Amino acid sequence: MVGTQAYAVLLQAEIDGFPPVRLAFAWISKPSTEVRVLLGQINFFQEFDVHFYGSQKAFEIALKTV
Repeated sequence: MVGTQAYAVLLQAEIDGFPPVRLAFAWISKPSTEVRVLLGQINFFQEFDVHFYGSQKAFEIALKTV
């Protein structure tokens, strides 16, 4: 990733039923022959507790617990 331009954006996001939170996203731009690579939703898992149920192919999102 050396020499590759990186981008970031802060958004106010609202998931149905939860109060709005600020989420940060970052990605890099590769040469045009390759797709952009998303580095991550940087703080999503700091704002929400997410429970994955692999056998049911489902997940739940809850407000973070303190």
